[in-house]
Amino acid sequence: MISPSFFSGIYKLRLSTIYLRYIFYDQTMSRVSVLCCLKSRELHKLFKPRGNEMAKKGQLSIDKFQATMPVTNEAAQKPPYYYRNMRMMFVTYRTDEEAALAWLPEALELDEPALVTIIIAHYGFSTFGPYNEAMMAIRARLDGELVSYYPALFTDNEAPLIGGREIWGWPKKLAKISISDQSEVMMGIVERPTNNRLLTATMRNVTPVAPEDFPTTNNVSLKVIPCATESKKPALAQLIGSNLDLVPHVGSNGVADLWTGPGSVCFDAPSEIDSWYKLPVKEIVGCYSGTFDAVLGHGRILKELKEKCWLLKLFIDKSLHSAF
Repeated sequence: MISPSFFSGIYKLRLSTIYLRYIFYDQTMSRVSVLCCLKSRELHKLFKPRGNEMAKKGQLSIDKFQATMPVTNEAAQKPPYYYRNMRMMFVTYRTDEEAALAWLPEALELDEPALVTIIIAHYGFSTFGPYNEAMMAIRARLDGELVSYYPALFTDNEAPLIGGREIWGWPKKLAKISISDQSEVMMGIVERPTNNRLLTATMRNVTPVAPEDFPTTNNVSLKVIPCATESKKPALAQLIGSNLDLVPHVGSNGVADLWTGPGSVCFDAPSEIDSWYKLPVKEIVGCYSGTFDAVLGHGRILKELKEKCWLLKLFIDKSLHSAF
């Protein structure tokens, strides 16, 4: 309670360029009446924080970020991811060399002959629950090492789509995927959008395969983060390596649930939006299927992709012209 004697009379105060003109204390009404003459700009200055004295900064530091965006409520958790009862079909075919080169990053070399593998998978159990995926892999080489490069993938589950894109750069899209048995034939179908069949893969299990004879390679994906500005250059471009060591199920008779046999791939409805058909099937060279368990751990950065210096480009161009 302010003492009434403090307000007796009339006081004139000056605060910077702001004038507090008249202050009256009305003893009968027990209130203070203040008449101020203030300019709008001066009022703004009066309440504006000075320096950082009144600023309250956020407390969310980088070390508190979660594994994926949004960083305060991650859409996909940190690896490793666990898989059980993975039913998978692999159909490998020879394709057009120029078409494969057009989809292959400059840091990779196309292996010969040009081979593509279509993979259809049902994950009976996973960190994200059961779901399906369809993948396209081009056989390539990185510094002489044989690898499988994945230019396109489909999935029907949102969480692994986000985790795969943000962590490893897997180029995933949502689609309708099914894998089933019809008589002796195993069939995988991809639709995008629903009822528009992009791909059909089929296989018949004929001959059991020993686990050591099952062909495997390291996986490579291209992780790209677009630039937020008008620049055409991405903010980040990396080749990411990952390993998904498939462990086949083994029956009570000691035989692995791993098979080979005849199969086929058909691109049913060519789409410019999802143009898998641009890597055409020339010849089927191998088909496998099996049931597996696996663990997908962290990836590793294989290469940082950067635009070549214009001077180096000019030197290379002149060298090529002089050679011919």
